[in-house]
Amino acid sequence: MVVPNVHYNIPVSSASLPAIKSLGLRGITRISLTNLDGSPASHQVLESVAYHLGPELQSLCLSRGSPTEASFVALILGCLALRIFDLSGCNSLFTGSMLLAQPETAQRVRQVLRGLCELNLADLRDLTDLSFNRLSSCAPNLECLSLERADGLHALDLSGTGLLPKALKARGQVAGLQLQELSLHGCQDLSTEAVAALCHLQSGLSSPDLSGCSELADRALLAISRDLGHLQCLRLRKLQRLTDAGCTTLGGLRELHSLDLAECCLVSGRGLAQGLGSGHRAPAPLASLSLAYCSSLKDASVFSLIPVLGLSLKVLELSSCVALTNRTLQAICAYLTHLSVLRLAWCKELQDWGLLRLGEPSEEPMHEPPVQVMEGGRVVPGLSCPPAPPKCLPLGIFEGQTQEEPEKQELLPTATSRAGASGLGPQGPCSPATGPFPAQAAGPVGVGPHSLQQTN
Repeated sequence: MVVPNVHYNIPVSSASLPAIKSLGLRGITRISLTNLDGSPASHQVLESVAYHLGPELQSLCLSRGSPTEASFVALILGCLALRIFDLSGCNSLFTGSMLLAQPETAQRVRQVLRGLCELNLADLRDLTDLSFNRLSSCAPNLECLSLERADGLHALDLSGTGLLPKALKARGQVAGLQLQELSLHGCQDLSTEAVAALCHLQSGLSSPDLSGCSELADRALLAISRDLGHLQCLRLRKLQRLTDAGCTTLGGLRELHSLDLAECCLVSGRGLAQGLGSGHRAPAPLASLSLAYCSSLKDASVFSLIPVLGLSLKVLELSSCVALTNRTLQAICAYLTHLSVLRLAWCKELQDWGLLRLGEPSEEPMHEPPVQVMEGGRVVPGLSCPPAPPKCLPLGIFEGQTQEEPEKQELLPTATSRAGASGLGPQGPCSPATGPFPAQAAGPVGVGPHSLQQTN
């Protein structure tokens, strides 16, 4: 008779083959394999387990075993209902970091392990970031993970898993675990309390990704700012509960160089400006800031951010911030002179005159008497002469140059005539045909998207 919820210990030897077949007929679901090595006899036993027990097997323990990678993969592909998997102490599988290195094999294993809930990877001295991430990516619904004494692990990727708050807290308490990078992208069951506990236990984290963790709110940001003093890169995309109040705490992160707040719909930028500008010390040396799709972002918020962003900022992403106007664009061009990348796609209020730093054009049409223009020795009637261009705009505002370097500056026209734009008029050094910007940087008025990218 089969006893429910009891592990059957099966010694790995040729003598166990009849017993394995018999247990398969009885429908057992929980087994442990002992004395597992890389011998032909062990390979034969694993094949038998996969064939006779695999379709119904829910819990499998290979603790302290030494199977070959080929035998291991063959076994896994036969276990279609596995929920609990114990690989503790199976160091031979992870030596050389080649486990699941082939994308085709990893994809097949992922199909089989999609129902896996618990994974034990304790006592694996050879477990590396690469091996762990390959294996964990094959278990998208993982809820419980053991990593005791995994000293070689510094980067953990559990994105998209069903990891529960209790399990995340337990990960932070693992003896000897000193994480630097942690990705929990899309772990929607994570709580603010679990993240706070993890930050307290893993204070060496420098690059956490909490994007898409929809349960997180301002208190998670408070814990991050309080406990992760060496934070360098922070990704918080799609946190719909995050507000300006949480962003005010970011001023304490003096080593932060990359911040992603895209799609945080309640973030207006005012709290971030307040946080970065607080205190007597210099602001964080931000090199990259994304506020894309932040629908609450307005011109006034950008104006308050510009003074505290500093000269280190190279990448600024404001795509789809639909409330921004030409005033923001003019302020960016005037003051953020060290930008290398500026993304403004689908900011539909932006127009040419904002890009060129001109005054807002009058809505009254200009009435000038038609004159005759000479072109190629013949008279072209009905065209207006190009007006004398006003002072040209130095390209240096996008390259970090100053007006004290005139020999390095190129000139951009601030106004063009219909004749010049159509190719019928004269084309001087400030004409559209020879201007320094690509066409998509200053397209027809009112047409989006507008995106400018200048490379140093």
